[in-house]
Amino acid sequence: MNRLFLIVYIVVLVISIVSFLLKRKRIPGKQKIVMYILYGFTVCFLILLQLQQKRQIPIDDYLNVFSPHIKSWIDHMK
Repeated sequence: MNRLFLIVYIVVLVISIVSFLLKRKRIPGKQKIVMYILYGFTVCFLILLQLQQKRQIPIDDYLNVFSPHIKSWIDHMK
């Protein structure tokens, strides 16, 4: 599901960038600069997301600590 979302996101991003490049002559200068910066950040973050090797937060350690407490809390709620 994540890969499917990523493919759809990239297709929409490419279509948006092409649309911007075709209409950029009618856009004011300051707005063009902002659009270039936003598209640049989006592409950079997308590349960084793909190059990510590890999880950012070690969730497994927290789940090992909190899992018994959450389970007992849910059992108590029933």
